Amino acid sequence: KIMAGSFVLAGEAAIRAERVGKDCYIESIASIARKINKPESKLFTIIDRIIKAFSVALFVLGILLIIASRVGGSNWDDTLLMSFSSMLGMIPCGMFVVTSTALAQSVLKLTKVNALPQDIYSIEMLAMVDTLLLDKTGTITDGNLEVIDNYIVDNEYSEERIKDIVFTMNDVNKDKKATALAINNYCQGANLLSSLEALPFSSDRKYSAITLDNNITYILGAPDFICPGDNKILKYCDTKAIEGRRTLLLAKFNGVIDEIDPVKTEPISIFTIEEKLKENIVEILNWFNNNDVAIKIISGDNPATVSAIAQKAGVKDAWKMVNCSEVSDEELKVLCKDTVVFGRVSPEQKVLIVNELKTQKKVVGMVGDGVNDVKALKASNCSISFANANEAARNCSRIVLLDNDFKSMPKIVEEGRRVISNIEKVSSMYIMKNIFIMVMTFIFSIAMMIFRNPEFGYPFSTKNMLMVEFFVIAIPSFTFALLPNHERSQGKFMRNVICVSFPSAFAMIGAAGFIFILNLCGVIPGEISMGNYVVSLASLAMTLAAFVCIVFISLPWNKIRILTIVIAVALAIVSAAVDHTYLNGYLLNVELPETGMDWVYVVIATIISWFVNLVFRKFFKVLDAKYGDKVEQSFLATTQKIKDAVLYIPREIKARLTKI
Repeated sequence: KIMAGSFVLAGEAAIRAERVGKDCYIESIASIARKINKPESKLFTIIDRIIKAFSVALFVLGILLIIASRVGGSNWDDTLLMSFSSMLGMIPCGMFVVTSTALAQSVLKLTKVNALPQDIYSIEMLAMVDTLLLDKTGTITDGNLEVIDNYIVDNEYSEERIKDIVFTMNDVNKDKKATALAINNYCQGANLLSSLEALPFSSDRKYSAITLDNNITYILGAPDFICPGDNKILKYCDTKAIEGRRTLLLAKFNGVIDEIDPVKTEPISIFTIEEKLKENIVEILNWFNNNDVAIKIISGDNPATVSAIAQKAGVKDAWKMVNCSEVSDEELKVLCKDTVVFGRVSPEQKVLIVNELKTQKKVVGMVGDGVNDVKALKASNCSISFANANEAARNCSRIVLLDNDFKSMPKIVEEGRRVISNIEKVSSMYIMKNIFIMVMTFIFSIAMMIFRNPEFGYPFSTKNMLMVEFFVIAIPSFTFALLPNHERSQGKFMRNVICVSFPSAFAMIGAAGFIFILNLCGVIPGEISMGNYVVSLASLAMTLAAFVCIVFISLPWNKIRILTIVIAVALAIVSAAVDHTYLNGYLLNVELPETGMDWVYVVIATIISWFVNLVFRKFFKVLDAKYGDKVEQSFLATTQKIKDAVLYIPREIKARLTKI
């Protein structure tokens, strides 16, 4: 069968159309390529769910605080002031902005290394890739072939006669593929013979053929397909394959092309062909080996040849190979985990390999350039193609290498890792503040309802939170989001953020709570209400505790991160001093400690926050190991129900209007 949309690379034929339009195989491929898959962005999904959860919590806690304020005896002015101060602080307004800015800046950076991301989500998936599937030709090798040896098996044929036969075969079949061009270069000066019929090369049968006017048919192709029972020939070819070289067998068959029987063929000559490795491919693959990315090679060639070339290129464990034409789909699934080189792979098996690796919790990236790669590219987590690739393969890929060179891949992966790892740190900063305000709102609301006293009202005004929002979060978050970062993002985004943000929030609560407890015990005089001295001390303790948390979040430290934190702390101190001395607390509403002991209390509160952070970090790591999956699934399920409930009414209204 000849598929619609095929390119005629060799031979001529009269073809009768049996299928047209959507019934054609190419149309099924094209429909897959045209189908727009929903981006697999767990990053934006989780951030969106977190913001929705915070929105619900904001609404519930806002109502609770209003009720508690009225029950506690606060007037409406104080009630509204407390409620709006709390609710405004619970909005993670900067998280989406910083995330989008970091990803957009990353896209611009990738264009400088001739890489075109089709969307910003592709950067996220590339950062998390731990298994990369490559083809041999065009990726590891440069695609240029050279005949380096012609081993004559049948001495009745001279080298000149052999050259005439294979040159005639390629000319009649109009074969322009790389292998045929290498043969023609070797056969320069050969004569064109008279022929009766010819058979172009097929990737299914693995050979081409020609019948000359002497009624002898000559076959050129893969030795294991032409003479499968000739152990001497196969042993010789296996030896060459181990050296990383391809072999083509020229054999004769006494009969016409339609009657070719591999059992009755007679070997004449074996051509040894060598492929050249791409420049710098050893260094490139070594980078992946050293950066936790497993390389697997999928190719239609002999697995022994591919394995040898892969070993030369530096692919780790490249000796672990399998001939996919000799195993069933079920056997191939079992072999996927440990096998590195897959030879004689069909397009369907490529998809099977991708899907099986994904079921093994691997994040799979695939590099492909042909129409037969389309299905596998669509199935992978992150698909990569070249500018000169087949249009369908190029259009369905998430990242396109504009210079058609694999050497830019390490820079692309590094950029993806940088932006995603940094976004995790930035998100932790914003969520840390939101959780702190939520917990404090809940505590003071319950206290007001129990004691029915307005003195237990939510104490922090929006001005009190400015130091945290600007100096602790805004400045470091933008700096951290754009810093270099070579670590691969590991684990689950939401769980990583929770394991950092919750301990940080509890550390801030511990610092502010310590000051409030001293006040309740009579150590620090005054009332716990907005604008009072006690709240100012608590705000300072909370801000210093937040800086301690940023020190933990910035791990692993480097010069730029440390310098950013030092500058932010210095700016916070100067701003607080200026506001207190010259502006009478107009901007930040913070009074500096009046006595030396008050300074000591603030320092002790900061030390307590450091201890609380350490304890809760270890506690949350234990919880994550035991219950992380269940908590994440419950969170996603709950937020999805909330989303469905929120969208239910608009959908119902739209449905009813449609009926009307």
